[in-house]
Amino acid sequence: MTTASAAGAGRNTILRGVRPYGEDPVDIVIADGVITELAAPGSGAGDIIDADARAGQVIRRLRGLLKRSAPQRKSLSLNETVQAVVQFVRPDLVRRGVTLDLRLDPGLGDVFADRVAIEQVLINVIGNACDAMAGNADDDRALAIATFADAATACVRIDDVGSGLPADPEQAFAAFYTTKPEGLGMGLAISRSIVAAHGGSLAAAPNRPRGAVFTICLPLASAAA
Repeated sequence: MTTASAAGAGRNTILRGVRPYGEDPVDIVIADGVITELAAPGSGAGDIIDADARAGQVIRRLRGLLKRSAPQRKSLSLNETVQAVVQFVRPDLVRRGVTLDLRLDPGLGDVFADRVAIEQVLINVIGNACDAMAGNADDDRALAIATFADAATACVRIDDVGSGLPADPEQAFAAFYTTKPEGLGMGLAISRSIVAAHGGSLAAAPNRPRGAVFTICLPLASAAA
């Protein structure tokens, strides 16, 4: 069995460990319950290898990010980034009984960003949304992800119907704020700092009639040029 882990509590908040080839099922675990059982029994070898390679890339890039090394930014398709993340988390959504409504703006422009960093932000926000719906009935776990353009930015909106936000939504981004017994309360704070370092924003608002809406906006590559 091969394992990989990020040392230190701050890293563990985003990514705790990888166990790609040991037991059946093959597991990739990301802290705060973001992803578990990424490759289930019967998964094809190619899928497992692809998932392992992506997880290894995430580990290496996160180590660089948390050491404040220069991000590897370039022009990239936010739609393709979202699609890659959806493919990455889909087995976890199925395991959790979460239905997904994915709507991508076909005319969305590229953003100027570090792909793996933005992927990790999306993984974390999606994982939090799934956690918030864990107490719902089995047929009441709906996740909606949509991309859209807003002035000089391209945005991703992630809606859930879970337990919602604190009275002050900004509290969700406070360091050490968590509603999970095993959580350290750093995931959203780190995610927001990553997006802010790209010149973007990560905001939270109540969903209606219940749940939460997280919106990630990044500068368009054309605006950054």
